[in-house]
Amino acid sequence: MSIDLSHQVRYEAPKQTASIRTRTRRILCFFLALYAVVVFGYLTATLATFFIDRDAESGEAELASAKSIKALQAEITGLRTDIQALVQQDIDK
Repeated sequence: MSIDLSHQVRYEAPKQTASIRTRTRRILCFFLALYAVVVFGYLTATLATFFIDRDAESGEAELASAKSIKALQAEITGLRTDIQALVQQDIDK
């Protein structure tokens, strides 16, 4: 009993054009993924801007304004003064 293998197709190495197509597809996929990330970022920024603008119009929402930032800076300055006084008090003891 013998097996006839003459009907099998022989394997041929891929031609160079196939690797060029693969390279082109990879580059295309990279740019498509990059485009998707950019579009997602744009949509996220648009949505965030919508909510921030809506909160800015509301009187109840607190946003960082110049007045609140100056108040925080004054509080930090006061805390530094208190800390220096406590340190000086410890040194004097």
